[in-house]
Amino acid sequence: FFTRALLGNLFGQGTRGGILGLNDEGSLLTLTKTLEYNIEYKDFKNQLEDYINAVDFWRDEALTHR
Repeated sequence: FFTRALLGNLFGQGTRGGILGLNDEGSLLTLTKTLEYNIEYKDFKNQLEDYINAVDFWRDEALTHR
């Protein structure tokens, strides 16, 4: 799992431009994505959808490797 998460951060595989983080205990996984302040609604909607899909993917990955 750690290798996949590192590759996700390095190459954006499955993060869709976001950044994965893990707490010291390895019990909390976060996905952060930065958006521009002035963004059209359609672009915001598409980026939010991508973010949610990435969250779903990494949640499933974490549960698979639990």
